[in-house]
Amino acid sequence: MTVEVKGQLLKVMSFRVGDLHIALSLQSIQRIVNHQVVDALSYDGMHEVDGKTVPALNLFELFYKMPLPADALTPTNLILSKTSENQLFGVAISHLPTLLDLTTGQLRPLPEDWQQSPVFQSLAYFAQLPQEDAQPLTVCVLDCDRLYAQMVR
Repeated sequence: MTVEVKGQLLKVMSFRVGDLHIALSLQSIQRIVNHQVVDALSYDGMHEVDGKTVPALNLFELFYKMPLPADALTPTNLILSKTSENQLFGVAISHLPTLLDLTTGQLRPLPEDWQQSPVFQSLAYFAQLPQEDAQPLTVCVLDCDRLYAQMVR
């Protein structure tokens, strides 16, 4: 689903992928499924959920262009999301995501040259959030339509 900002806020669920903070808009998320519902949950591949086969993408490999390290945490949940054409897909995560409200003032479109990079093609926006006593937190908001297109290539 293409990310639509309604009013002054975009509600997102944020989670970590390596050192990155990635987010999906709340409007694209169908639900979060616990690993006990999904047999043999992995970061990529096909998963059976409620009698449907759902593809899942390994975001680590997408963003870092390398296999997931052997010491990486086993995924514990699957975020089921949909595209604007209702194509269902999953993103496996190791920790429960955090709900964030991003204001339109915090959202920045990707620079044009970044949009040409395969690494950043699936991103819609990024936001820098101030942190107490730390560097600002950069959150990358995924565009579900672009992400799904990368999955089915």
